[in-house]
Amino acid sequence: MSFSTQDVLNTVKRTFDGNVLRNVIEKEPIFEEMLKLEKFSKAQQGGDTLESTIIDSAGVTGMKFVSGLEQPERRVHQITKNYKVTRQVLGGDMVFSDMEERTLRQDRAALASKAKELHTHLYAWILRDLGSWFLSGKSTGAVFSDSDLRDLLTLNGQINSGTLTGTINGLLSFEAPATQIGTGALVENLARQADIHFNQCEAVSAFPTDGFKQMQKAYLLAKRKDVEGNGPTLAVGDLASYLNLLEHVRSQVRVTSDLDQLTGNSFQTASFGPMKITYSEYIDPANYSAHAGNFDPSNGLFMFLSPQYIQYFTLLTKMIEVADWKPSDTQRAHVCRFDIDGNFLVRNLPAFATVVNTAS
Repeated sequence: MSFSTQDVLNTVKRTFDGNVLRNVIEKEPIFEEMLKLEKFSKAQQGGDTLESTIIDSAGVTGMKFVSGLEQPERRVHQITKNYKVTRQVLGGDMVFSDMEERTLRQDRAALASKAKELHTHLYAWILRDLGSWFLSGKSTGAVFSDSDLRDLLTLNGQINSGTLTGTINGLLSFEAPATQIGTGALVENLARQADIHFNQCEAVSAFPTDGFKQMQKAYLLAKRKDVEGNGPTLAVGDLASYLNLLEHVRSQVRVTSDLDQLTGNSFQTASFGPMKITYSEYIDPANYSAHAGNFDPSNGLFMFLSPQYIQYFTLLTKMIEVADWKPSDTQRAHVCRFDIDGNFLVRNLPAFATVVNTAS
């Protein structure tokens, strides 16, 4: 039976890409947690910026009553402030050459298998770049460069990049809260501020001595600042820090074996209370700089994350949108365009924490 290469390519794309996208997203722990909480969503507003509000404690003022007959002093305050990030627009083309087509022209199953492989790798490469950038402020370079992603929010507070709205500062600081506040650096368009816009941070002197104690402290401080009461549910660090945790405090954490549904391989994860602890290949301490004292992420780090406050907004129908395959106007090939439109937006920063010097 004769068949059209374009029809086969598009049949595979339409029946395959939704499940593949979900499977690939679930390979990165932070994206997996966001997916469970339905934190990939369509933006409710257009334009070049994505916004959310924060309640400012300075907008609420009380007074002492003496006789009980006093009239409260009425003061006008701005009770809300806006988080703001800039939409990131990315895209490119996936190419299936006529040379490849000729070798598969008589075998519909082989052609469909090749198309499935192309889509799987496309999603995997894009999500690797986005996951690496969001966690560490560096791309893997599979599809996008650091320069391509510089307007996308990253958790690495040592990153200063961006072009569309001026300097974009990374989210999480690796310094004590008192040092974070008052620096004047804008994070999501707001200066770091006591009570409402800073993250917890603790430093380890030596992991066998006080590593777990400092991790507990950071967790409890972040949980106390969580207005919903859940606290961080995911800790992600570098491999050396994770192995340090397993070696020195294994009796104080719960270690379980999970199954990778995509590969069938088993892997270990640790947890402390409701918080899952893992590592990411994208977090390399060599990409971080030391601060004063023991505040040294270049010697290991963990980030305690509250995924319930992380949202990825997009103006598209899903995180990555792939158009139908069609013959190229300029090449002997079929091409399909992929588009990414949106950005991460993070609320309630005090419910997040960093712990540094954890590879010591």
